[in-house]
Amino acid sequence: MARCNIGIKNVVFDNAPGNAKYIASSIQKEILHIYANKVRKLIRQEIGNNKYCILVDEANKEQMAIILRYVDCYGFVRERFFDMVNISDTRALTLKNEITAVLGRHELLVENLRGQGYDGASNMRGAWNGLQALFLQDCPYAYYVHCFAHRLQLALNGAAKEVKYVWLFFSMLNEIVNYMSASAKRHSELVLRRKYEIHELLMDGELETEIDENGPTQQFRSEAYKYLVAITSFEFVFILLLMKKVMGITDFVCQALQKKNQDIVNALNYVSQSKYQLQTLRDGGWDELFEEIISFVNDMILRYDMSAPYKHGFGLGTARGGVPSARIAVYKVCWSDGCDDADVLAAFDDAIADGVDIISASLGRGPLDYFKSAMAIGSFHATRKGILTSNSAGNRGPQPSTLTNFAPWSLSVAASTIDRTFSTKVRLGNDHIYEGISINSFDLKNQTFPLIYGGDAANTSDRFSSSKARYCITDSLDKNLVKGKIVLCDLLTSGEGPLLARAGGFLMQVPQARDLARSFPLPASLLSLDQGSDIYKYINSSREPIGTIFKSNEVNGKLAPYITDFSSRGPNPISPKILKPDLAAPGVYILAAWPPIAPVSGIEEDDRVFKFNIISGTSMACPHATAAAAYVKSFQPSWTPAAIRSSLITTAKPMRSDLNPEAEFAYGSGLLNPLKAPFPGLIYDIDELDYVKFLCGEGYTTKLLQIVTGINSISCSEVNINGTVSDLNYPSFIISSPPSESFSHVFHRTVTNVGSPTSRYKANLAAPFGINITVEPSVLTFTSLNQKQSFMLKIQGKTDKFIVSASLLWDDGVNFQVRSPIVVHVP
Repeated sequence: MARCNIGIKNVVFDNAPGNAKYIASSIQKEILHIYANKVRKLIRQEIGNNKYCILVDEANKEQMAIILRYVDCYGFVRERFFDMVNISDTRALTLKNEITAVLGRHELLVENLRGQGYDGASNMRGAWNGLQALFLQDCPYAYYVHCFAHRLQLALNGAAKEVKYVWLFFSMLNEIVNYMSASAKRHSELVLRRKYEIHELLMDGELETEIDENGPTQQFRSEAYKYLVAITSFEFVFILLLMKKVMGITDFVCQALQKKNQDIVNALNYVSQSKYQLQTLRDGGWDELFEEIISFVNDMILRYDMSAPYKHGFGLGTARGGVPSARIAVYKVCWSDGCDDADVLAAFDDAIADGVDIISASLGRGPLDYFKSAMAIGSFHATRKGILTSNSAGNRGPQPSTLTNFAPWSLSVAASTIDRTFSTKVRLGNDHIYEGISINSFDLKNQTFPLIYGGDAANTSDRFSSSKARYCITDSLDKNLVKGKIVLCDLLTSGEGPLLARAGGFLMQVPQARDLARSFPLPASLLSLDQGSDIYKYINSSREPIGTIFKSNEVNGKLAPYITDFSSRGPNPISPKILKPDLAAPGVYILAAWPPIAPVSGIEEDDRVFKFNIISGTSMACPHATAAAAYVKSFQPSWTPAAIRSSLITTAKPMRSDLNPEAEFAYGSGLLNPLKAPFPGLIYDIDELDYVKFLCGEGYTTKLLQIVTGINSISCSEVNINGTVSDLNYPSFIISSPPSESFSHVFHRTVTNVGSPTSRYKANLAAPFGINITVEPSVLTFTSLNQKQSFMLKIQGKTDKFIVSASLLWDDGVNFQVRSPIVVHVP
């Protein structure tokens, strides 16, 4: 009470003498009883001699809650919790007698009963001998009424099962309520048993008197502490106040639907208003909710670390979005069985209809023809509506032509490393230390564990041989041999096999582990074959081989940035005259928001809960580029998708081909540079007709184009398709040539001035020996914004290399350098 009322706190805790603070449990219980009786008295006064309804629900076949519904003096329908009754059994007659006794104690006449509401149990609503039928015998007007509170509870329970933490909240709430009421029937039985035990001990002289026979045992104290920890957790407080808000809105609906003068039209209006309130809460009510949480925490004097759920031990600092002021809409298209094309296209339709500015889509199914790819079709329609689609390049590298998203109207993003890497050391019983990689948040505190080779722990009862067990695949390891030990595996594994076998940790030896660090469900480290061979020899040469795995250390990656091995490579598998990927963005060891209902290692049995995880993949790189595109859009809201893509490509930072021999096929124009992207100086713009010409040049028929694009005015016979593929106004240049044969090709491009109104750009060319590049004109002069200038780029030469890199840089000498990659490729 003092925590809720500052006046009580000042009087009781500050001024009252020590023996008058009313902190004894028996006194506190008595105070609660006094308050409960006062509340019941006020409810009784509100009802007076008027009619009322009863709403009854039984819990765990031991207690029965009684709620009264009535109309107060102001004409409002009220539902008030009235009493909780302990019941010896759940027969309808027993329930009726208990309810009648409660009503009688407060002089509420059964004759005034005008409605009764129950759940669907037969002992409640039975037509012949249920509780409802028994009351109808005494009062024929006590018809059945809907219990809105109970219906709402059922609806919430049904919805909560779909959200792990809400369901845990209600489950914990149920436990707490049962504990606080001491599970009435069991508590009574325990009290009687306790009295008998104490009596026997007193008779035997083994126990002194002055013992509170109802006093708490250590078990009760432990359980009470468990529930105290639960109700003071961030998740519990957050969901508690969230449910309070949601139920407040739905309570408004219940009140409206129960008014006598309510008609169906107004009822639907109230429902619409409530839906609007819920959507408003979802869209913009979080700041207010968090303020309420902070206020609640301060008022209740709760003391817990609000940031505790986020502490993983790595990547400590402040996390922020690429464009914090942007609003995000999420459209779910992928399920446990994959991503259906119909769902992908439906999501594009919904996003376009919702008026989004940028679409981020980190998914793909491999190289597909443009009009067989839901991603390509959907992004084309988005482009027509002025929406840029940012795609992940794919995770099938480093082999060539493995790109999954490469349509010229979308942005294709490769994954680069950042200067964060991880080192996970392993120490053996002979004090030899081996440095591997993983993201290991487990701290074994130097504790050592026995070592065992997976091939020596085969689960023969399930017919797994040593040749299978050495890879530590699921169910291949014998639990009796592996339990509590560190297992050496001959393959990169998810860790499910060792985890289910109850291992204490595991080591993996693989040929190449440069970019493969990830989280595992147990302490783990990824080692080279040489390191694994040394550990294998130690296991076989020691009578009791032991070892430990240290918690990972963050290490500065000195070579970053470069393109990781898994990132898909070009050339473009469908249109080799269009350079893809477009650029690279950070995609390795990225600190990413993570749903707490999902295991951090991807293994269901991994019960660790974190709000952030460290993830690698082009699906991590794509959102970086999406954020940069949104950042450009915020400065240049009228720019087309092609203009935004052009600004990202021409302002990217060049990357080192010595670290990635695939060069532009690995990183496109280079590393994303968000700060420069909104101000590129010049842009290469593309309109809808340009894409039509491109598709006609790629051999698509007029009929197919009309069907897929929805543009009935398309006609390939009416457009000039000569050279339209390589002359698509793309901010990069690529030519393919047979080995050691001379080649010559001319590209046509048009740039638009978006920099200084009056400016002069000079062409700076960089090309290796044997490649000759010229630009005509070599100087572009602009006198106004949005002015367009065209140029021709001619490339000649001969090479037998897989890829030769060059570049064109338009430089105004003051503020802007507009760089385009040039690639010569020998298939």
